[in-house]
Amino acid sequence: FSSRLETLSLAGNQIFGSIPTGIENLASFQIINIWGNQFTGNIPMDIGKLQKLQILRFSDNKLSGNIPSSLGNLSLLTHLFLNRNYLEGSIPSSLGKCQNLQSLSLAVNN
Repeated sequence: FSSRLETLSLAGNQIFGSIPTGIENLASFQIINIWGNQFTGNIPMDIGKLQKLQILRFSDNKLSGNIPSSLGNLSLLTHLFLNRNYLEGSIPSSLGKCQNLQSLSLAVNN
């Protein structure tokens, strides 16, 4: 992907596999929208390095593991949708640092 890419939308395509490593190197991302696919595996811990990220929609996939505490580093994050996956564990207290967060959906997980 271009290092200037701000929006990635792959929603509703039934794409399968894991979220690619190196996604954290795309520092200009503001919106990542991959809901409605078949992504599996963990949410990369390094996702918290995307300092410009405002909207993160990973809903309706098959993601598993814990919600990364590094999401608390995303100070511009306004919308976080992780619902309808297989995520487990507790909600990281670090999400409390996301002071611009307006919408949070974690429903229908483990």
